[in-house]
Amino acid sequence: ILASQMSNGVASCLQTSEGQGSRESVRPCDPSNQHQLFKMGHCSTDGTIDLVAGGYAKVSRGNFTYSPYCPLMSHARLCLDLEKEQIRAGTPIIGYHCALRWNQLFGFGGDDKPGSIYINNPFSLGEIKQLCLTAQQSGVVVHACQASYPAQQWIGQLCNAAARARELGRELKCAPAPGRRGGAAMARR
Repeated sequence: ILASQMSNGVASCLQTSEGQGSRESVRPCDPSNQHQLFKMGHCSTDGTIDLVAGGYAKVSRGNFTYSPYCPLMSHARLCLDLEKEQIRAGTPIIGYHCALRWNQLFGFGGDDKPGSIYINNPFSLGEIKQLCLTAQQSGVVVHACQASYPAQQWIGQLCNAAARARELGRELKCAPAPGRRGGAAMARR
C-alpha cells in the first residue's frame, strides 16, 4: 500500500525508516521508494476493506466492529506502531517489530471519517475510542479523528507485484485498484 495525501497540490506519502523505533514521516511520493511501500497484513474478518481507484478505502462494517483491523508492515518488516502504547493525542507512529498487538492494528475510514487510518482504543472508558494517523511537519502522530481534517485523510494505492518488479529491476508502477491484495502505498489527500 502506498498511503498518500495532497497538500498544496503536492502528493505526500507515508514513509518509514530502517531502524526499529524510528518515527514515521511524510515525504513527497515516489512509488519506486521502498520506504513508502507497506504490506497490509492479515486483517480481522469482521467487515471488508476495498481500495477504490483514486479515492478513499471503502469499508463495510462488520457485525461487531466499525472496520476490519489490519497491520501495516514496511519493507524492513517493521509494523506501524503507536509508540509505547500511549493512548493520547500527539503520540508518534513508529516502525516496530511486528507483534500484532492492538497498537499495531489499524482500521480504515468509514462513513463518519472518510479517508482516515486509525487505531481503536481497546481500553476506552469514556475516553477517545479512536485515534487517527495525522500528518505533521514533525512526523506522523495520532489525534482524535476529525472527518474533515485534511491531515487525517489518506488515499491507498495498490502496488501490485511490487516485490517482483524490484527483483526484476523494472520500474515500479503503483496504480489505484480495487481490492487489498499485494503491496500498496498510502498517500495524503
